[in-house]
Amino acid sequence: MADWAKIKAEYIRGGISTRKLAEKHGVSYSTLRRHCEKEKWVVHERKSDANMTQRIVDACATQGAKKACKFDDAVEKLLDLTIHVIEHGTGDPKEIKALTSALKDLREIKGIKSDADLREQEARIAKLRREAERDEREDEQEEIVFRISGMNDKDLEGIVG
Repeated sequence: MADWAKIKAEYIRGGISTRKLAEKHGVSYSTLRRHCEKEKWVVHERKSDANMTQRIVDACATQGAKKACKFDDAVEKLLDLTIHVIEHGTGDPKEIKALTSALKDLREIKGIKSDADLREQEARIAKLRREAERDEREDEQEEIVFRISGMNDKDLEGIVG
């Protein structure tokens, strides 16, 4: 007698074809398919797939958040060190320049923009929009004239009407 609960659990977990599953448990393929259809194992399989996908997404998000926190912690430590060196005058100019340069690089990696950078970016976007609107207006007003080689306006009158 087949252990249908075990077969169903293995089917839902996936990773094995239905034919191989039937062969593994010593049941005919058609009997296995009837159980699948009757008990709607496919629905359970899809739910299992969705749950697995959600668990993977959650794990990736958690891992990404942990990395982001580590990155932020490293930036904060570097910032604290830079402030300490500047305030206490313990670093030479080369060291201070290296620290501030590293902070600038980290800011770029993180995608942090200064207020001036943001204003400049917004101004560029506004300019591009104005230019696009102007181009659209010009396209609407533009008259297109076709000339056919070897024909003059009088020859075309009979054709165009």
